Amino acid sequence: MKTIVNEDINRHVNGYMVNTVPSLANRQKVADFQAKLADQFGKSLWLTPSGTLHITLMDWIAPLVDYGEAKDKLFKKYFAEYDEALTDLTAHEKPITVHFDMVKATPGAIILTGEDDGSFQRIRDGFLGKAALLPGTKQPPTIIHSSLARYTAEQDLGPIAEFVANNNIVSFDHTVTHFRLVQEHIAPQLNYTLIKEYSLGG
Repeated sequence: MKTIVNEDINRHVNGYMVNTVPSLANRQKVADFQAKLADQFGKSLWLTPSGTLHITLMDWIAPLVDYGEAKDKLFKKYFAEYDEALTDLTAHEKPITVHFDMVKATPGAIILTGEDDGSFQRIRDGFLGKAALLPGTKQPPTIIHSSLARYTAEQDLGPIAEFVANNNIVSFDHTVTHFRLVQEHIAPQLNYTLIKEYSLGG
């Protein structure tokens, strides 16, 4: 199996999504592992900058989808519905602890995955029960993850997957106290505007 070269790095985009950000200390743990990746695979990987690491809850208006209509206009049209749904859902959730300890090399990216008590999925499912995402928008992920690296050259996935499995030094708990709604300008989250924060427990 081969890796998939990411063509969207530094691409100017427009999209609206909801995510959360690891703490500075936890981002440093990720950076320590990324340094090992850089030493082993060099320029064939693009490492996610520490300041842009994020954990996606869901996309509202996807940055890489063409809806045939201006995205800012769509955002204004659907914001009230989406905002009400997420405000209600987060108000009824306590802070969420996610334990991250598994790094995986997939064909599209090297990702860090975590587990919680089901809260992420409960919020995602609850949102879809209250509001309808636009056709073409990818459904919320079914895992909790953060992308640590993307591929800049096609190569065999096997050696990368083996290295990741044998050198995973990343392990931490991330407590989610709020989610943030952002507008992305340069992918992947290299430039964005913070629009609103949704505190868990209101």
